[in-house]
Amino acid sequence: MGIYLRENGIYYLKARVEGKYKRVSLETSDRSIAQEIYNAYLIDKLKSKLIPSKVIVQNVPHEEIAKEIINKTKIKPLYQEYMESCKLRDLVPSTMWYKEILLEELTANKILYLEDINQKSINSLLQFWTREKPSCIRKQTANLKAFLNYCIKSQKFSFATYHSITFPKLIDTGIRETIITESDYKYMQKAIKDNDFLLYLDTLWEVGCRPNEIVSLQKSDIDFYKGTAKIYQNKTKKHKTVYCFPS
Repeated sequence: MGIYLRENGIYYLKARVEGKYKRVSLETSDRSIAQEIYNAYLIDKLKSKLIPSKVIVQNVPHEEIAKEIINKTKIKPLYQEYMESCKLRDLVPSTMWYKEILLEELTANKILYLEDINQKSINSLLQFWTREKPSCIRKQTANLKAFLNYCIKSQKFSFATYHSITFPKLIDTGIRETIITESDYKYMQKAIKDNDFLLYLDTLWEVGCRPNEIVSLQKSDIDFYKGTAKIYQNKTKKHKTVYCFPS
């Protein structure tokens, strides 16, 4: 039993479950994070051995029930801490918006405590998401998993519980199946009368970048001798070099 590194650089947990060895991806390439998740798993496993398998719950006083509710971990304050950590990472506004919406969706589905997160509540949340586009479901599933990983690192959520949940797997990757053909683009060029807008579209066509990346492009970023352009990526906050092939 322990953590191991795959060929793709992602760590996985190898543990003996019901007499068989199973591998569980830790979904991180950071050794320290993988070790923290593994430590949390060992703690949960130790607690499960110490807690009696049979618990008598007959004639439980109301005070005990109230105490159990008080000891639950509220999601809202913990989620606000998580959002503050996301702000420090300087994520794009659209990503932050989806993360804020996720808290509202959890509240709408009466998932108010971390202890409320289980397979049943996840299935209910998925039914709630079915009215959205597949891309939205994929983003919100990823955001929920990111929040739960944050809770695991903070030792507020059980890794064993996380591992027991089956999250929806969507085949749709969000990649466009078709792009505009060259003949259609030439037809579009003829229809455009504004030279500045035509130059903007031509640049997009040649370098294949995002529209907002082209807006910030400066003349000094273009090497006319090599036929390259240095593009600043808003998503990764880094520069990339693209090759232009004049038509």
